[in-house]
Amino acid sequence: MKGRARSRRALQHYTTTERAIGILACVGDELVRTRAIAERTGISQQLVFKIVSRLVRAGLLTSIRGTNGGVCLGRPVTEITIANVVEAVAPGRTSCIGLEHDPTFQKALAAYMRVLDGYTVADAIQATDEMAARRPKAKPAKTRESKSRPSHQRPAPGRSRPSV
Repeated sequence: MKGRARSRRALQHYTTTERAIGILACVGDELVRTRAIAERTGISQQLVFKIVSRLVRAGLLTSIRGTNGGVCLGRPVTEITIANVVEAVAPGRTSCIGLEHDPTFQKALAAYMRVLDGYTVADAIQATDEMAARRPKAKPAKTRESKSRPSHQRPAPGRSRPSV
């Protein structure tokens, strides 16, 4: 695999994990439909369904089928680690580099997963909320006033007067 393809796969792994955390953040103890999750997160319904099915398979979400069905958390977000999410949505992707048998890579991967195991989805939600609170508020949009000049004013140098 060439360098660019590797980095694209690594980026895809990151965004899938990030999306899964966003999905877990908007699902609570009450049943939520995948359509509602898609609307809240801005992720396509097809991709939400794909990620949700992986999270259900891993036991991070519980699903109930039927007209009144949906998904809810399989356990509290304070007990779901980021490592759990990575393992659920990207199984085997952490070894896509082609160094699976290299002891240095194995140590690095184990260290990476240990760090992710120290953070929960609740930590990620809190960090996101804190960043949003620190972000400067957007200034209200200024309305553009018409900059037309009165007809008795001379045109700028080099510009001709419009014909009437």
